[in-house]
Amino acid sequence: MVVMVFPVKLFRSALVTAILFAPLGFAQSSFGVRILLGAGDQQNTRWDGSISSSDATVARLEPWRFEAADSISGSTWKMSTHPIKLFLGGIFLANASKAKSLVIANGVIVQLSDVREGAQVSITTAEGNFSFRPSDIVYGSAKSFLNGRAQVERVPPATQITKSPDEQDYPASAVDHDGAVWVAYVEFRHSQDHDRLRANMTAPPNNFEQYRTRTGGDQILVRRFAGGVWSEPIEITPAGLDLYRPSIAIDGKNRLWVFWSQNEKSNFDVHARVIEGRRDLCLTSKRQFVQRSGEDFNFQRE
Repeated sequence: MVVMVFPVKLFRSALVTAILFAPLGFAQSSFGVRILLGAGDQQNTRWDGSISSSDATVARLEPWRFEAADSISGSTWKMSTHPIKLFLGGIFLANASKAKSLVIANGVIVQLSDVREGAQVSITTAEGNFSFRPSDIVYGSAKSFLNGRAQVERVPPATQITKSPDEQDYPASAVDHDGAVWVAYVEFRHSQDHDRLRANMTAPPNNFEQYRTRTGGDQILVRRFAGGVWSEPIEITPAGLDLYRPSIAIDGKNRLWVFWSQNEKSNFDVHARVIEGRRDLCLTSKRQFVQRSGEDFNFQRE
């Protein structure tokens, strides 16, 4: 099996998610699919629906391109297709009015568990119903239904690690000698006016002073996965800094090293901190590995 950790853009936040690539075959303990609804719609269309199966358990539903009025409850959802969202409302596009008329598909990510041989999954929607067998959904090849307006494609089963209005990004992972998975990431905290300031514009702003609102800055956090449980975040740095892209490694003494680039006085330098111990975690003092003029970042663990 292969574990991958990556950031996912969801609504207006980036979240850290872990996925598990398991060997192909059935039956399977977990199985993921993305169900895309409303492909080719020319206007907002309701796609409220549900998912069910007598041969598999619907473990979790997650939104894909949801907006504020869309929602999930158990194994049902309420959603519509929506006009495309353009950066800054498309004010810099010559054909913005045409682009704004485009309607994009909406959908859900489905995590199935206890998928038995020959299992069949049924989907009901306001625009029609269809069903599929998970064994027919393979990586890299989507299946179409409802004359192409609905599509189902396989995705790796995923676990969402973080869940907050803040941005979690640039995850890096390592496995220690005991088999525990460690994940380091940057958390960025928005200003209180973040949503209002980034809302689509109807006209160019006359005053840019409001965009000088200070943010909460960056912070490096680490979490540990062992015994099927993710730990609470461990603070590697204080909040409110200007940080970039952590890296993580385990040394021969089974100590966890976390590296990152930190901006101080308009210069990025490389810093590191070590986590020792397992039951009582001990954080060593921060070490500055590189201190020189010029930007030091984009380093990688070999």
